[in-house]
Amino acid sequence: MRMLAVSAIAGLSLVAGCSNVKATGIRSGKLYPSLAEGCPVRFENLSYQEASATLEMVGLVTLSGATDQPQAWEGETRERLSPKVCELGGTVVTPNGMVSGESYLGLGTGAIQFAVWRER
Repeated sequence: MRMLAVSAIAGLSLVAGCSNVKATGIRSGKLYPSLAEGCPVRFENLSYQEASATLEMVGLVTLSGATDQPQAWEGETRERLSPKVCELGGTVVTPNGMVSGESYLGLGTGAIQFAVWRER
């Protein structure tokens, strides 16, 4: 019984220590070929109107499983987001919407959505 309790605690610690942030991409507008993995992706703090004046939107990427803590561009956000941006054929991301989430058993329940753009 004691071994079972130790195993359960170790399993929960492992889950709590792992990120549950998932990236989901949605294509919109014209379809463009995917760019190579590791393509350069830059973050721009622009509104939709500002971005659409010089860029063409190719899709959206939603990061689900975020917590209520502020999200920095560098680190996990960029690591999860960049592959999907390249897959959609984009090179620029802008914030689109955010839903605060709680931390439940160490896992976030919020979402952050980014618009994905390419140079015209």
